[in-house]
Formats: sequence, C-alpha cells, structure tokens
Amino acid sequence: MSVREIRIWKRTDGRQTPAILIDKNSVDCSLLLQNGGIATLGEDRFNDNPDSAEVERRGYTKILDSYGLVGILRIGQGRHLCPFS
Repeated sequence: MSVREIRIWKRTDGRQTPAILIDKNSVDCSLLLQNGGIATLGEDRFNDNPDSAEVERRGYTKILDSYGLVGILRIGQGRHLCPFS
C-alpha cells in the first residue's frame, strides 16, 4: 500500500470520452471527472452497490500517486466555490 493517500487514474479506451478517476485511502467513494461533470462512485445510497468504483476502475490505468490534491471547484454560474484539499 502506498504512503500517498490519493491515486489518479485515466481511462484507457481512446474511443470513449476522456475521464479521470480519483481515489483516496480514507474515503469509501471515488470521484469521476468526465464531460464537464463530477460524479461520486462507491457511495450509492439507492442501489447498495459499494463496488461501483472498482468495476469502473477496470477500464482505467493508474497515472499518479499523490500526497494531496488542491483546487477550487466552481459549481453553477461562478457564484458557488468549493475549495478542497
């Protein structure tokens, strides 16, 4: 297991739209970034399917391990800012 907490994956199939999957050791869900949208995988409150991130990850290649991730997420028309680290 890596000491770095965050793993970043990219979609391997070039025929599909590009996508990035972000995992963190201490969180049970993953973030999927694609087509200008963000979705959480593995935290499915409706279908009781905690393995959705694992199934999605099969089509991805790990590109980076990281200690952290810093940025600002803009939601809507620029009025909602969500800093994350």
